[in-house]
Amino acid sequence: MIPTKLSRGEIAVLGSGKLTLRFYQLLDGIIDYLNSLTGITTTITAALMPISEIDFADSPYTVTVVSQCLMCDCTAGNISITLPAIVLGMEFNIIKTDSSANTVTINSADGIIGSTTMVLTTQYESPVLVAGSTEFYLR
Repeated sequence: MIPTKLSRGEIAVLGSGKLTLRFYQLLDGIIDYLNSLTGITTTITAALMPISEIDFADSPYTVTVVSQCLMCDCTAGNISITLPAIVLGMEFNIIKTDSSANTVTINSADGIIGSTTMVLTTQYESPVLVAGSTEFYLR
């Protein structure tokens, strides 16, 4: 059983929202269909990753949320991000959104696949970092 349902009208739309909205409309239709077949109320929860937009003015940026997406615009200058101490399973998606030559430097005292830093140089480069027991790994 899936725990809780998104109420109609409580759909969070990110970005252009067209794909997100259609997905939830489709999901809502599937749930209604399953409910009509089984006679059992099926519900669902949507967990959206918190999104932060970071730019040069925010740098250096220290991450405090356990799981989040960081959208980094380096147009005005390099960005430095420091990850928190590892909690097994925490996850970060870090995206360089601009096409400038500036970089996003991701720092972790616990390590990122064998190093203490990772540097993003290309537009739309977007590693997903997952905390293991001793360091961050790529998913």
